[in-house]
Amino acid sequence: MACSPFRTGPPRPGGVAPRRGDRTVSHIVTTPVDANGDEKAILGALCAAVEEPIRHAGEHEPVTGIGIGFPGPFNYRRGICLVRGLAKFERIYGMDISAALWERLEQTGVVPEAETLPIAFRNDAEAAIIGEVDGRPELARGRIIGITLGTGIGSHLVAGGEVVRDTTEFRPDGWLYDKPFRGRPADDQFSTRGLTARFQAAGVTVDGAGLAGVFRRWESGGDPRENSVRGESGGGAADYAPDEYAPDELAAITQVYRAFGTDLGTFLQEYVTAVEATGILVLGGVAGAFPAFGPALSGAVTVPVYTGRRGAAAAIRGAALRVYTTLLHSGQ
Repeated sequence: MACSPFRTGPPRPGGVAPRRGDRTVSHIVTTPVDANGDEKAILGALCAAVEEPIRHAGEHEPVTGIGIGFPGPFNYRRGICLVRGLAKFERIYGMDISAALWERLEQTGVVPEAETLPIAFRNDAEAAIIGEVDGRPELARGRIIGITLGTGIGSHLVAGGEVVRDTTEFRPDGWLYDKPFRGRPADDQFSTRGLTARFQAAGVTVDGAGLAGVFRRWESGGDPRENSVRGESGGGAADYAPDEYAPDELAAITQVYRAFGTDLGTFLQEYVTAVEATGILVLGGVAGAFPAFGPALSGAVTVPVYTGRRGAAAAIRGAALRVYTTLLHSGQ
């Protein structure tokens, strides 16, 4: 979930993104949200992610719209949560997020009661992918399959910098999460829970904190993503995993990540061929371990593999661009 006031799980970012011509995202804040919390807790976190950036932006230039990235299923035109049976956000099923958000903003005095701001919603994976593609010529000029790896796998096909919604290979919403791979949905395999299951099967105990530790170690070891095209990123799990793992555990972790990358590439190659993609963009929390699984992924596909350079700013920017393209620019 990304919230982006726009001016003319886990931590969820909110921030201020300027108009389309300027690609800088400023004043990013993170607000913890319990996706399994009750209605009050979830809505409170969502509002908190919006309120502080609005206050900050108001000191310099008025906010003219709010963009929100939210996981599906979701009615993005009306702003209604339709998540059910996915063990997240079920307590706000059927809620009109726009109305609830406005009521809270008016109560807190963040926005005057008579003032209205356009609110636009976008799939959170789509927001991150578009926010990353925008302004990167090597991606914007191509036909890219973008995926986000986290609590599940999000996906969209992007061509010429815009989401493609008219292919028969992808559903109209661009999702691959329920596509089968070796008898199981992709969402169950290419996600944090899928990785955890692989570790358990390999006899390695890696809980949520341990998994995050692997990612943090990768981040502290430098950023090889600048050269992440076609396996140019080196390294492996043994280079980035926490020091407390024994040599045999590190070897098992390395093998798990290699198998993960190979399977992910095998899964994606079918769609690369079907839609004539020119590249794959990998984002999300699991992308933090890209040096461990990236070379295997690259070896299993026929196109370059890219990773993100903007972090949370990508999703914030993508959410803000929804405001620009659907509300401000179109005049709706």
